[in-house]
Amino acid sequence: YMINENNRFVLEETGFNRSRRLLANALPTKVAVVDSGVYFHKDIQRNLFDSSDFTTNREIGYSDNLGHVTNVCGIYSYTDILKIVPLKITASRQINVTNIVRAIEYCNENSIHVINLGYSLPISNENLLNAIKNYDGILVCPAGNEGLNLDEIRRFPSCYELPNVISVASLKINGALSDFSNYGVNTVDIATYGEQIKLPNSLYN
Repeated sequence: YMINENNRFVLEETGFNRSRRLLANALPTKVAVVDSGVYFHKDIQRNLFDSSDFTTNREIGYSDNLGHVTNVCGIYSYTDILKIVPLKITASRQINVTNIVRAIEYCNENSIHVINLGYSLPISNENLLNAIKNYDGILVCPAGNEGLNLDEIRRFPSCYELPNVISVASLKINGALSDFSNYGVNTVDIATYGEQIKLPNSLYN
């Protein structure tokens, strides 16, 4: 259930809690968050499995220049099943495709079978396409935040017709598509709440 509290959804009987119950005896699953890095916040430390910074070529590096990824990891850390592997591929809003490819290859080499990629590209890239084709796992990526119909105007990797790519659109708190979210009947797989999320018993929005 989603409880509307001061125009913010509180996740209670949603997939978070159901996953906790259904997967209580499951083995931990590593999820690579390929984005702008993560801050070593006290509330997510227990869920951090490892970290690599491809912008500085350091094995361990905890920093989040934009703040967004630490929020994402905060949602992941609501369940102890998910072990977060932050892979930093940029220190700004500029997208470094080479570092994305390196991060995907890193996941293959280290048996990380789920990737949350935080970026959408306006132009297809052959190296990126091949890296995803060769990736032994699922890559979850945003549909994008430009309000576009991806059936007409393509964004990548969302529009790659690959079985291991899941494209996600964003919803408002009332269940409608977010004003900024890209969409597409044939190109976007799922939609979920992407703004104004608050976790149960959390001090943070």
